[in-house]
Amino acid sequence: MEEFNYVIARKWFDDSNQLNCYTYHNTVFYGDLKDAQNTLEFIKGRADEHQDEYQIYKLSDEPLI
Repeated sequence: MEEFNYVIARKWFDDSNQLNCYTYHNTVFYGDLKDAQNTLEFIKGRADEHQDEYQIYKLSDEPLI
C-alpha cells in the first residue's frame, strides 16, 4: 500500500478552508490508508468536542518553493 503524510483535522469554519489539526505527539502522521483510518478513529475517541468533524487530509510532500 502507498504511504503518505497526513493530518487529522477539522475545518475551523464551514465556509473556509482553514484547518484545525489535532495533535497527538505529532501533527503530521505518516502511513498508509489503514494507518490513517486507525489514527482517525483513535483521535475521535480522544476528542472532547467535534468528534464527527475530524477527517483525514493527505499532505503533499512537494515543497512550494
